[in-house]
Amino acid sequence: MCFSMEVITKGDFRVIELHGEYDVYAAPIVKEQIAAFFRSRKKALVIDLSDSDYADASGLGVMIAAQQKAKKRGRDLVVINTNKALDRVFRITKLDHCFNIVGSLVDAEKFITAKNSTTQT
Repeated sequence: MCFSMEVITKGDFRVIELHGEYDVYAAPIVKEQIAAFFRSRKKALVIDLSDSDYADASGLGVMIAAQQKAKKRGRDLVVINTNKALDRVFRITKLDHCFNIVGSLVDAEKFITAKNSTTQT
């Protein structure tokens, strides 16, 4: 399966929708979009995996680095729409404890809004 990506800006969020296999060939492309997020003033990055059923170590590595950078900079990174195959990868690697993983963009918005409201009080 080929890889493609769509980047959507929604308010204070940047959403990166991954389509196809997120592997060593796709990782640098995603990494550049993540870098663009960090150059922006957006508060949160959402990575949508609804149309991706495979992620290798290089793809996961890009996401881990982004999560660490987001945490250091006080920004949020949320992963949405994982399927059974990717859920298993996140569980086996224990990355489900590293990432905020929710079911949908609406859930991500609720999570980020709730998190930001508790940190501001």
